[in-house]
Amino acid sequence: MATTVPRRKKVKTRRQKIVETTVLTPLDWVDERSAAVKGTKWFLFRHVPRDVN
Repeated sequence: MATTVPRRKKVKTRRQKIVETTVLTPLDWVDERSAAVKGTKWFLFRHVPRDVN
């Protein structure tokens, strides 16, 4: 019987948090304005009739 050892959660340093915020904030703003993710999700998950190739 295999036993698992509980792993410690990785704690982000202050620098990692700052870098993450610095990178993600502009990307979130661009996505919010362009709706690129919403359009992509619509395209991938749209309803397509079965008889269409």
